[in-house]
Amino acid sequence: MPQPATQTTPDESQAITWALQGRAEGWEILHARHYNGLWSAVYPIVRDEHLAEDVIQEAFIKAYRQIHHFKGHSKFSTWLYRIAVNQAYDTLRKLSRRNKWLGLFPLQDEDDGPAHEAIDPHTGADDAQRADLRQIIGDALDSLNPEQRSVVELRLIQGFSTEETAKILGCKKGTVLSRLFYSCQKLKKRMGEHYGKL
Repeated sequence: MPQPATQTTPDESQAITWALQGRAEGWEILHARHYNGLWSAVYPIVRDEHLAEDVIQEAFIKAYRQIHHFKGHSKFSTWLYRIAVNQAYDTLRKLSRRNKWLGLFPLQDEDDGPAHEAIDPHTGADDAQRADLRQIIGDALDSLNPEQRSVVELRLIQGFSTEETAKILGCKKGTVLSRLFYSCQKLKKRMGEHYGKL
């Protein structure tokens, strides 16, 4: 579950330097700075709060063990997000194999509710309408496969560039653009079913 923002801390380059030196405060700063963004990138893939938390924890452990491989050729966030996204897909593959053998099929119970529900700070007469819109958007996002959701989340919601999204997902820029195009077409169609021609 996303955590509240922290107070002012040293800049990211200082935190990375500390992390490279093995200083815990560097990792604490990086964790606080990137946790919510990682949550937003990982949760649409695994679609389970507990799994998302586990994936993020594993991603930070891997980053800690592999920090000496970070050379600064890309942004730290790009490097870290790629670790987290890869960990999310690895987790899904492991669950899929385990569930196949155990005869279990769903990764998420139907009773878990909408995966993309956000807190709406507005109150008033149109709250029900906003809730309906959130439900429609959540349903539309749920219609995407994990690869498509990842691209939409990273590129459109998180605001990463196409190149950064490609690095995080470990694919070519053309693949990102293609997935984004088809995802947007699918979302437009699903949203159009509720609102007429968009």
